[in-house]
Amino acid sequence: MKIQNLNIRKIIKILMLLALVSVLFGSAIGFVLFKKYSNNLPDYEQLKSYTPLITTRLYAADGSLINEFSKEKRVFVPITNIPKHLINAFLAAEDANFYEHSGIDPFAIFRTSIQNTLSLLKGDQTVGGASTITQQVVKNFLLTNEKTFERKIKEAILAYRMSKSFSKNQILELYLNQIYLGAGAYGVAVAAETYFDKSIDELTIEEDALLATLPKAPSKLDPRKNIEKAKVRRDWVIERMMAENFITTEEGKAAIEKPIILKEEDPNTINKAEFFSDSVKKELTELYGSDDVFENGIVVRTTLDTKLQKIASKALDDGIEQYDQKHGYRGALTKIETGDKWQETLQKFDVKKLYKGSWKKAIILSVSQDTAAIGVENGALGSIELASLKWARKYLSINSLGPVVKKINDVLTVGDVVLVEKSDKGDVYLLRQVPEVNGAFVAIDPHTGRVLAMMGGYVDEPNQFNRATQAMRQPGSTLKTFGYIAALENGMTPATIIMDEEISLNQGSGLPPYKPTNYSGKYYGPSTLRSGLETSRNVTTVRMADQVGLDKVVDVIKKFGVNDNPQQIYSLVLGSTETTLMRVVTAYAMMVNGGNKITPSMIEKIQDRNGATIYRRDKRVCSNCVAHSISVEDIAMPILDESREQITDSATAYQITSMLQGVVDRGTAARAKSVGKIIAGKTGTTNSSYDSWFVGFSPDLVAGVYIGFDMPKSLGSDETGASVALPVFIDFMKQSLKDTPSTPFRVPSSVKFVKIDRETGRSPSGSTPKDRVFFEALKLTDTIDESSPSEENGSEVSSGEDGFEDGGVDPVGIY
Repeated sequence: MKIQNLNIRKIIKILMLLALVSVLFGSAIGFVLFKKYSNNLPDYEQLKSYTPLITTRLYAADGSLINEFSKEKRVFVPITNIPKHLINAFLAAEDANFYEHSGIDPFAIFRTSIQNTLSLLKGDQTVGGASTITQQVVKNFLLTNEKTFERKIKEAILAYRMSKSFSKNQILELYLNQIYLGAGAYGVAVAAETYFDKSIDELTIEEDALLATLPKAPSKLDPRKNIEKAKVRRDWVIERMMAENFITTEEGKAAIEKPIILKEEDPNTINKAEFFSDSVKKELTELYGSDDVFENGIVVRTTLDTKLQKIASKALDDGIEQYDQKHGYRGALTKIETGDKWQETLQKFDVKKLYKGSWKKAIILSVSQDTAAIGVENGALGSIELASLKWARKYLSINSLGPVVKKINDVLTVGDVVLVEKSDKGDVYLLRQVPEVNGAFVAIDPHTGRVLAMMGGYVDEPNQFNRATQAMRQPGSTLKTFGYIAALENGMTPATIIMDEEISLNQGSGLPPYKPTNYSGKYYGPSTLRSGLETSRNVTTVRMADQVGLDKVVDVIKKFGVNDNPQQIYSLVLGSTETTLMRVVTAYAMMVNGGNKITPSMIEKIQDRNGATIYRRDKRVCSNCVAHSISVEDIAMPILDESREQITDSATAYQITSMLQGVVDRGTAARAKSVGKIIAGKTGTTNSSYDSWFVGFSPDLVAGVYIGFDMPKSLGSDETGASVALPVFIDFMKQSLKDTPSTPFRVPSSVKFVKIDRETGRSPSGSTPKDRVFFEALKLTDTIDESSPSEENGSEVSSGEDGFEDGGVDPVGIY
């Protein structure tokens, strides 16, 4: 017995010795590893001045978000603003002993090893890792993601050191703002918006738990892709929250019972303004460089009016589609077999053109006389009715169509791949066609230059060619307006008579004479400037420009910013120079605002990541804007400094505005009277109807439309600015002004109204018909010409060179 006890004691001593040797050996190895890997480690102290990559956000004028730019989509939130319930969810899921350990949690390592081993023996997946939150911060900020023994040792050393230098709240702040949570979301604030469309303080227990689920495997546990896996993991996090007494058992059970409800994207509530935001991004990059735009999280308040933007988008889309349908159906996109695999084949087919998100690819499965059965790319079945196909006459040429549609197979055949849009009648669809024509739209505030709405093309998608700011096109007769401004600035009045008759102008040596003609092919004899502009007469306009001097027309076009270096030729006054829609709209705005120079602006204010204002559009100084007295009677009227340059005098600006109002009241834009408000504007169509324009305004809103083919060709022999572009303007103005009163244009004190005979430009006599009596806007120094109209015989007149070799055919500005 004694020998047996002796042997036991010897064994115990040996085991204790072995344990001691093991500890010493382990400590030695640990010391060696510590010495080996503790050198040349990254400087964790740099994290005390943590400046994360955060998202630059663009807001509309009403404060709604319109776009974001970033390398990492993140909004930084101080730890003091992160709710305790959200923090607890992450602690339960990732590091329950966070506040007790020193960066490394030996107990968690042991527990997780046992749990994972048991799970593997059962055939289950592992349930968790042993990395503390501090270790995850070290890995995310200072080390790589490679799974090596060396990295884990470095991670442990840095985590321990960091826990001695940083407070727990500092570490949590780094972690909860830096961590990737899937769907492009970095940090808890953006993740809450991305998945639930909520701020972090609005989250429920189950939503807290779902976010805390994601660090483990953001892609595999993405609830939008794997909702069942995400729910299993979410429920495990809730159970851990109960186990750690972060929530009560009742709260936890109730949370587990709730389904995962994610935010739904509603295309009707999204502010689609990609052309606008791309232009802002370009401007920001020019101002601050791409790093600031994509990394430093500046906040940009833009000038965009979301209501007007939606109206503009719909008006331009509808106008382009209506033009396109008017010119017929160009046929199916392709043909495929209608067998069992039609859906798979349809999904693979690439339309290669941008089209609306509400449109779908579809295949014609069968046809009868009045109905076509279709299969849609999402697997839905539906039909197209004959009554909706009346527009779809076969396209033969830009000026001719096939016969009237009488039955379905006049348009559709089995196997055709087409685009469709669901109607309001259940599973009934409408045939759609991607327009070949394109266009642009711009609306601005004439008093400030704030760009209120912009469409640079038919479909508003990012990184497209912006036809509002980049497309250089001839503006047609919209440019005539600037010739008339030159006349008004140089002694003529709206009542001045110009002879509208045949004229031959010398263009210079070796060039044929320039012989402008009117759109109608007729001549109208003595005409006032007003009637020349209202009816867009080419001959009147060219004669007027010749009398004023082309050099003066060039000066007006340059100072209004339409073109920086226009060629001094006769066709200039009819629209031969190239420009952009944005430039023309801005120039027209300077007429309605009294002749003051404005610069189009899409940015109202910029703030840096700390909230400091670093840019402001309105740089005017306001005197007496700060009240220093509590007595209302003592407060002086605030006065804003007015530093805008005067482009033309206010009387000239009002005269041209009044004449452009006549274009709507009596001239080529008479259809715009349907807006039901006081409107002014000018149509524009280029030679052979290549481009269609309309630019118009109310007293406080200016809008312009351009429609044409990207590869220029005729819109059709009968198409004009009045038939193609003007309807878009009308639709926009009807909606934009429907809740505002109709107000007259502001009349400066330098203008007087004189009664004249509209036809002769002279004072009316007793026999003048009442419908010809008109109160004309004249400058205080203007007088009415009572002499007879000039008897010019249309003889050759010497002037500048033209360069057009068309034998006198009007090259641009026909209507």
